[in-house]
Amino acid sequence: MDIKLFDNYSIRITDDEIEFGSFFSQNRPVLFSDNIDLKLSNILTEHEKSKIKELSTSYGSPYKLRIYILNGDEKIGWFIGEQKDSQTFYMINTAIFSQHQNKGIYKSLLPKILDILKEKGFQKVYSRHSATNNQIIIPKLKQGFMITAFEISDIFGILIHLTYYFNESRRKAIEFRTGQLKPDRKLSEALSLND
Repeated sequence: MDIKLFDNYSIRITDDEIEFGSFFSQNRPVLFSDNIDLKLSNILTEHEKSKIKELSTSYGSPYKLRIYILNGDEKIGWFIGEQKDSQTFYMINTAIFSQHQNKGIYKSLLPKILDILKEKGFQKVYSRHSATNNQIIIPKLKQGFMITAFEISDIFGILIHLTYYFNESRRKAIEFRTGQLKPDRKLSEALSLND
C-alpha cells in the first residue's frame, strides 16, 4: 500500500530486503558520487570481515524500515532505518534522485516516517549527518529534531547527531540540560530538583 505525500509523490514500505538492497546498491553510487567515504572493504582483513559478518548474524532481529519514494510508479529514492535498542530507531540513509530534489518531498516524508515510528512505540529517533548537509539538517530541526552530539568519523568526517524525542518531557529535559529552558513542575519532579 502506498502512502501519499503530495501531487504524484508517495512512499511504499517494503519487506523485500533483496529487491531493496539491489535498488540501493545500484543507485547509491550515483546519488552520493561526490562523497569521499572510507571504503572499509578496502582496508579490513578477511578475518575482520568474517568477524563483522558473524556479529551481524548474532545480533537478532531488530525492526527495519525500508521505504521506496515514488513518483507515480517510478522509484525516485529511498529511506533506510533500523532499531538500535529497545527505545531507539536510527535513520540510516535517505536519498532522492536529483531531478526530484528541492520540491518538498523530504519535508513531506519526514512526518510520515515519524508517525510510523511513533506507532511502533519508539521513544527517540536519531540520525547522523555531514555537518554541512543543510538540505537535511534544516528540515529535521524544523520538524523538532535536536542537535545531541558531534562525531568525528573515519569514514564520513565530521557528523552532527540529530535526535527526535516523542515524549515532550524528554524533549524538555534536553532543552533544560543545554541551558535553553527552565524546567516546569513535571520536569523538576522527574529530575528530583524539588528535593
